[in-house]
Amino acid sequence: MPLYGVDETESKGVLALALEANDIISRNIYVFRNKIVDKFCINASDMADVSIESLYKLAIFYLRLFAATKDEHFSIESFAESHNSRVSDLLSNKIYFHTARREALLRSIFTSDVMPRLAFTWNQYSYSIDQSNIARFMATELSTETVRKVIIFGERYGMFVRSNALGVVIVKSTGVLEQVVLDTISETMRSLYELGQKI
Repeated sequence: MPLYGVDETESKGVLALALEANDIISRNIYVFRNKIVDKFCINASDMADVSIESLYKLAIFYLRLFAATKDEHFSIESFAESHNSRVSDLLSNKIYFHTARREALLRSIFTSDVMPRLAFTWNQYSYSIDQSNIARFMATELSTETVRKVIIFGERYGMFVRSNALGVVIVKSTGVLEQVVLDTISETMRSLYELGQKI
């Protein structure tokens, strides 16, 4: 049967390319995993408490943060305000009414009493964020406990530096995690580009 008016022969080709593109995108997480394992010589048993998906999500957050800092008008406060806007959009969705998830999202908002601490830590400790605020940024994707476990795991392999200051845990990325996830995405983009040449 023709696909949206495309004749049957062409639709088979379109479907084949679409499925191949999906396979490339689906393999992205496995490419990331292999790069992480190779880069840091990680054994499978070392990741018993941390999923590669969770590490990938935190890596994407840090890559997004790094990209945002390239804007000459960047401030950690404006970055947090963008997060607040995304959370507000989610909270307007009826699916979050009267659920535990809604409470978690509400707690992730950077309020007027939290924002100064975020800014002070970022500026005073050279692009660092305290662990609880990282959890706020990640609340739409990861639990606070999962963030803690991923950061501790990452510290063990040199992805993060953790220190205690001001009564909280301060976290700074070393940049290697961002580079690994950037390399992963770049490799996926190249594969998709090569596939696109077949169209």
